[in-house]
Amino acid sequence: MHLLDQRILGGVILALLALLVAVKRLTTGNIIRDVPDGGVLLWLVHVFNLFFLLVVIPIEEDGLRQAYGDQYVSHSRRVRRLVPFVY
Repeated sequence: MHLLDQRILGGVILALLALLVAVKRLTTGNIIRDVPDGGVLLWLVHVFNLFFLLVVIPIEEDGLRQAYGDQYVSHSRRVRRLVPFVY
């Protein structure tokens, strides 16, 4: 049982990645350059990332906990959330 269809989730991830690349292009003037020149758009990227970390991930985990119960709880104890081997 999936909370979201795999194709829809893949499309959403690709759209968000394209949006992130477009915003980086607008803020820095270049996709590869390291030092951003942008102001407001760069802050919007940070707010977007913070929103996902603080709001979307906990909501998703609650949904998974309700859908899968103890199976998800034991899985989440073994697997790191965002960065493998770290967190």
